[in-house]
Amino acid sequence: MSKHLLTIFVALVIGLSLLFYLVTYQVRSNEVAMVLRFGKPVKPLPKAGIHLRWPWPIDEVRYFDNRLHVEEGYFEERYTRDRYNVIVSVCVGWRIAEDEDGVDQFNKNFGGGLDPIGDGWTKLRDIVRDRVHVAIGNHDLTDFVSVREDMRAYGHPGYDKLESEIAETSRGEAASTYGIDVVLLKIKRLELPQSVTAKVYDRMKADRERESNRIITEGQTAADVIRENARSQSEQIVARAEAEAKRIRGEGDAEAAKHYEVLKANPDLAIYLRKIQALREVTKDGTTVVVDTTTPPFDLFTSGTPKIEDRE
Repeated sequence: MSKHLLTIFVALVIGLSLLFYLVTYQVRSNEVAMVLRFGKPVKPLPKAGIHLRWPWPIDEVRYFDNRLHVEEGYFEERYTRDRYNVIVSVCVGWRIAEDEDGVDQFNKNFGGGLDPIGDGWTKLRDIVRDRVHVAIGNHDLTDFVSVREDMRAYGHPGYDKLESEIAETSRGEAASTYGIDVVLLKIKRLELPQSVTAKVYDRMKADRERESNRIITEGQTAADVIRENARSQSEQIVARAEAEAKRIRGEGDAEAAKHYEVLKANPDLAIYLRKIQALREVTKDGTTVVVDTTTPPFDLFTSGTPKIEDRE
């Protein structure tokens, strides 16, 4: 009897397990699920956890991986607006849109396939390829290749603007058509073919030469300005010095004229002063001189100081 009870108990457990499996489903935290009832989506979307459902074929549950998927596109050749060819590849981070309409759109396009995520990336890759082609064609080569350390400071948009253009245009079409949300898009590699590299080097060399000539011209102009200012200041200083010298000479001549009048009125004093000056010049080095005391100016040793008349 106990053996029959054990069998019944085991059968009951298995039956309940099968029934639980048929009427419930589980959504993981890294998944998004779409419940189809008679082929039509049931809203709202179930959250992570265990939920009840009608057994198949009434309800069908489709699960999609909702983690961020990072993929790299092909390394392909594109042409810039000025007809230079560049080789570029982009890195795309995407996921299934989190809103109900986005999940519904993704399910309509890829829900019936064996690899919905792979199929979704294939479609998104085609969109990104087209947008890369258009974006590259809207810019010149100098927008991506420059000898400047900071391209933005000289009017070059650089990679940021190109990445934003590609991401924005790709995001709109991917969301509306396939329910895919483009989270990030970056240019992973951008290279130049050998045929273009030589032209780029020539252009860089020409840019450097123009920059060098500009700097030299500005330096010469600045040097000419400095030299002209220095010449002008020098002429002004010389002119002021000459004017000051003339003024001092005039004052000296006027003062000398007063002394000349005194010496003119006293010629003996003038002769005496000249002899004194001559004696200073002769004896300033301490030289021993043997002379005739009657010879001027040595006659001062015997004649003495002349009499000066007061003519006032």
